[in-house]
Amino acid sequence: MAAADGNWLGRVNAAAGSYSTTFATQKALFLKLFAGEVLTAFEEQNVMLPVTTVRTINSGKTAQFPALGRTTASYHTPGAEITGGNVKTNEITINIDDLLISSVFIDSLEEAMNHYDVRGPYAQEIGAALAKRMDENLLRLVDIGAQNQTPTVTGLEAGIEIDTGSDALTDGDNVAKYIFQAAQKFDENHVPQENRYAVMPPSMFYALIQSAKAVNRDYSPNPSGSYQGGNVLEVAGISILKSNHLTLANYTAVAGENNSYVDANNTANDPGNFAATQFLAFHSSAVGTVKLKDISIEAEYDMRRQGTLMVAKCAVGHGVLRPESCIKFYT
Repeated sequence: MAAADGNWLGRVNAAAGSYSTTFATQKALFLKLFAGEVLTAFEEQNVMLPVTTVRTINSGKTAQFPALGRTTASYHTPGAEITGGNVKTNEITINIDDLLISSVFIDSLEEAMNHYDVRGPYAQEIGAALAKRMDENLLRLVDIGAQNQTPTVTGLEAGIEIDTGSDALTDGDNVAKYIFQAAQKFDENHVPQENRYAVMPPSMFYALIQSAKAVNRDYSPNPSGSYQGGNVLEVAGISILKSNHLTLANYTAVAGENNSYVDANNTANDPGNFAATQFLAFHSSAVGTVKLKDISIEAEYDMRRQGTLMVAKCAVGHGVLRPESCIKFYT
């Protein structure tokens, strides 16, 4: 009896070969589907990476970001030689951290017996894990930059910390008030008007939507946000983001980090430490990311263990670029 001419779903362009052909040939499209699911989960979960400065390198372990200061103007004396002014410069070096991975092992027998698909949900969890770590590191760096009183370039401004005192930030009017204060500080620090952001936990975000100072509920659609839709786009020209990753406990460095994500004021009695942070405001130039290897997927069947190991990975590093573009609100 002839074998059925199967419609092998996992093969690229119905690649030729018997069912006993190599695992890679049988499952090629399944692996690509899995990779796509991880990328989708990553993009949905990560808040900070798209709104900060990102540089991709092809090789090496570090990347340099140049920082330029400001120059001055003066009146010309007739006949005097113009010799040129002096613009102070500096550079920030960001290292590549060790390979960041998230993985899962799926036993082949258990997968066969299971009554629901596990690869899709596991893919989302792996992608979310990478996104969470990146978001937390970038948020910590905005916090660290705000505490940095040493400007990148001499003569520029330092980071900004603002004590919210006894103001309850569960009150949207109070949140709006401090966002306007952030806009003022950005202006005073000569931070560009475009690409300003504030990131806050969901409790503050939804309180802000209920504030008439942030969203005008008298008509819709409103260019600043929608009370009915539960979103607020801008307050004082600052784009509003929400993240569950902002609630940061005091942090101790772990092996594999080649950049510092540790609060220099990481003490219990310091009002400016991570645990005291309420929300953050920043410009896209505030922190930077260097990518050596973007997120990618490896999946391999292990005959010795009778299962499939799936690994999501990336090689990136993060650092503070412009402290004057970082603002933290703390209590």
